[in-house]
Amino acid sequence: MSAIDFDAVIIGGGPAGATAADDLARLGHRVLLLDRAGRIKPCGGAIPPRLIQDFAIPDELLVARATAARMVSPQSVEVDIPIEGGFVGMVDREHFDEWLRRRAASHGALRRVGQFERLTRDDDGVSVVHFSADGGAAS
Repeated sequence: MSAIDFDAVIIGGGPAGATAADDLARLGHRVLLLDRAGRIKPCGGAIPPRLIQDFAIPDELLVARATAARMVSPQSVEVDIPIEGGFVGMVDREHFDEWLRRRAASHGALRRVGQFERLTRDDDGVSVVHFSADGGAAS
């Protein structure tokens, strides 16, 4: 791949990176979203109602609505905790993260699958992102 000029390069296509890419692309910036292939993080997918609304997350992405949480101590003491707002939406991160990346691309972000390698600056002070793309190196 030859060098392409971008206003922003987002490294990591998880919720924060994909949302940043989407926001910047919607504002008209030239955005590259770089993410590693096949990487699913084993973290929770709990999203409060306010964020579901703020980020326009469709109901079909919610796999469950949790209305309470239970904490269990090492001594098996249980505490039930009500959830503010009535529920938290639970998402499958594999599908949710991909939906966020597709949404960013639909607003103009360019998606690339690859591994970040390094960041350099040329003689004019322009930052250059070097990464290994599927099929070979790119800058």
